[in-house]
Amino acid sequence: MSGRALSSQFKLLDALKDMPDLVAFFPSEWATPFTAEDLTSPYLKNTTLKEEIVDRAKQLGVPVTVVKNATTPEGLFGIP
Repeated sequence: MSGRALSSQFKLLDALKDMPDLVAFFPSEWATPFTAEDLTSPYLKNTTLKEEIVDRAKQLGVPVTVVKNATTPEGLFGIP
């Protein structure tokens, strides 16, 4: 998930904030945790949006659980 689809999670959070039975929101996530140096790569330009989604969930009081899974170089940079 990237770009416009990734940012659509903000609307989802607004809808979930008043759900009393919500146990956890799992945001769309992929890859391993990146360092600040990693995030300077143009290939990772939308990665910071993922952090903004988690921050917004916390601000709204939406319980959030983030699961990070490993990725392959081919998945990140394309097949050579």
